[in-house]
Amino acid sequence: DELADIDLDGFNICQGDCNDLDDTSYPGADEVCDGADNDCNGLVDDDLDYDLDGYTGCGGEDCNDNNPNAYPGAPEVPYDGTDQDCDGEDLTDVDGDGVDGGPYGQDCNDNDAEVYPGATEDCEDGVDGDCDGIGDAYDDDCLVGDDDDDDGGDCSCSEAPMEGRGASLLLGLAGLAVFWRRRVTRV
Repeated sequence: DELADIDLDGFNICQGDCNDLDDTSYPGADEVCDGADNDCNGLVDDDLDYDLDGYTGCGGEDCNDNNPNAYPGAPEVPYDGTDQDCDGEDLTDVDGDGVDGGPYGQDCNDNDAEVYPGATEDCEDGVDGDCDGIGDAYDDDCLVGDDDDDDGGDCSCSEAPMEGRGASLLLGLAGLAVFWRRRVTRV
């Protein structure tokens, strides 16, 4: 019986056919990802690297054996929807601050771990640290005299106290009224 070619693949057991009941398994056959030793070299699904990146996708580590730029340890391209390094996800938090950046994320600067929505605003760095879209000069967190600031700190006003300003304001308004009255009278 060992001389018979039961699967009619051109090889019998004496000629090295490792499975004479399967016509896709014989010496020199192309290995395919099917859980069988197709080329009869004693290894199952060996050397299958379709994209030639050095990693096998058939029961191996390559997460995409049709993409030569995707393999374990490959450089990850952020926000492209592709898992290049085979860790199971695309890189969407470049700076590691816990907030996704890029076109669909909320981190307004994904290259700075100190900048993200809800971060404490540094009112002297000129950077929108809390990603609210408002620069330091206009941000409620940074306005002088604002006792209800979001950072919980005490307000220290650099301007003179409000006491005495009312009298100055009234004198200024009175002077303006006199000016307009004289001007209207002359016309």
